[in-house]
Amino acid sequence: MDAENHVMILQAGDSDTEEWLCPRCGRHLVLRWAPHFDELILARGDEGMPHVGSRTGLVRIGPVRRSTPVENTVAHDSAWRDWLGEHGLPWQDG
Repeated sequence: MDAENHVMILQAGDSDTEEWLCPRCGRHLVLRWAPHFDELILARGDEGMPHVGSRTGLVRIGPVRRSTPVENTVAHDSAWRDWLGEHGLPWQDG
């Protein structure tokens, strides 16, 4: 595993929610998949590090590269906000 990534470990899960923990930095969260995706962060850990995880225990990825930001436009922001809202993720500015 690449030292640049932290691996999240599935602690518990059922058909609706999953609890994940990063043993390296303490990031701890609960994910809800249905009916709408939601994330509850219990401990932030190192938010600057990429985190990966797998339900099967097999995690193989290459280095994560962060792309340059896309130029923000009102139309672009509006489309994303609409999409997020349709998927149960309301957007709040800063």
